[in-house]
Amino acid sequence: IILRPFFIYSSKQPERMLLPRLLHRLLRQEAISLAGDDGIKLNPIHSRDAAAATIAALQLTKSNIINVAGTDIVSLREIVEEMGQLLDKTPIFVKQDEKARHIIGAIDKMCQLLVTPKISLSAGLGELVERWGGLKSD
Repeated sequence: IILRPFFIYSSKQPERMLLPRLLHRLLRQEAISLAGDDGIKLNPIHSRDAAAATIAALQLTKSNIINVAGTDIVSLREIVEEMGQLLDKTPIFVKQDEKARHIIGAIDKMCQLLVTPKISLSAGLGELVERWGGLKSD
């Protein structure tokens, strides 16, 4: 069984990983570079969902190559804007004149043979922001 993970994230990741790095740039009000208008599109998966998929894969008896990714397909702009809303901060974006190269894993096989991710990107970003930046008060 070959599992192909796509952007596993967690609130416990170090700052150098993609989503915590974007959050820290937002917190420090540093510009975030985007390829094109919105940046790459991806479908990140929370570490608990990735772990559940890995555990389920141990039960398979036939060879397979399976993408492990989330259900939400989003651009970098959308991710950072949602973080900004949670923190009440306006992101600073710099548009690069390059074409975005999207990195999206098809998850049909994962959902059929392993698990369907349960943690939405919004919920996962909430955890990340709560750990690193504190949620804004309503």
